[in-house]
Amino acid sequence: MVSWVTVEDPMSVVRDERSEAFAMEVLDERLAADGRIRTGLSGRPDLELVVIADGTGGASGAGTKYTLRTSWGDGWRLAARARGGSPVPREDLARVVDGLIDDLVSQVALFGMDSVALVEMLEGDPSGGNAATAVRILGERRAKVAVPVLTGMLESAPRGSEMVADLVGALGRISDERASHALIEAFHDSDPGMDVAIVDALGRTGGREAMDFLEVLATGHPDQSVREEAAEKLGRMRGGAAGD
Repeated sequence: MVSWVTVEDPMSVVRDERSEAFAMEVLDERLAADGRIRTGLSGRPDLELVVIADGTGGASGAGTKYTLRTSWGDGWRLAARARGGSPVPREDLARVVDGLIDDLVSQVALFGMDSVALVEMLEGDPSGGNAATAVRILGERRAKVAVPVLTGMLESAPRGSEMVADLVGALGRISDERASHALIEAFHDSDPGMDVAIVDALGRTGGREAMDFLEVLATGHPDQSVREEAAEKLGRMRGGAAGD
């Protein structure tokens, strides 16, 4: 499936059916001819190409954004992204699609790597193109071996980035007390939208440091949603400790 839209001005988005047909033809050619698709993505996968062409002429937004998405395994959504100029000649679109396919295939390959190998990959290149997918895989696996590298990445991740959300989610799933300090530090630097997610992760990691911090939030944070989330997590942690 191909969705191609053109931003005519900041308030107007127009679907470009002619460009959609053009992009679908290019994508179909690659699906039919490229062995990477057949071997790396198991036959003829369900691919969605989204192209947003900026026609406003503004220097900051000019150009074209490409996203190639697919589903993988048990509900995973993978995406490869690229940017290009406008207008888009056929040869340029073919080159971009090739690069997006390479990116998706390399992401799928991560599922065949064990957790130690994924950790080593992140240690060598924590900001690489496949880092976010590796982080999410390690979180789903509850891979405690990944806690040191994930906490290190959280300490250096740009404030408000998608990577912060991925790392917080992964550390929450892993539920290891060693992550509590990094999560607390991330809370102090986070955007307000991440506060509740970090509180949820701290409720999972546990430990004295996490409990003390949640108690402070439950009684003194100005945001009611944060206070309520902290109080709920604190109650669960105390109940679990009482039952041990």
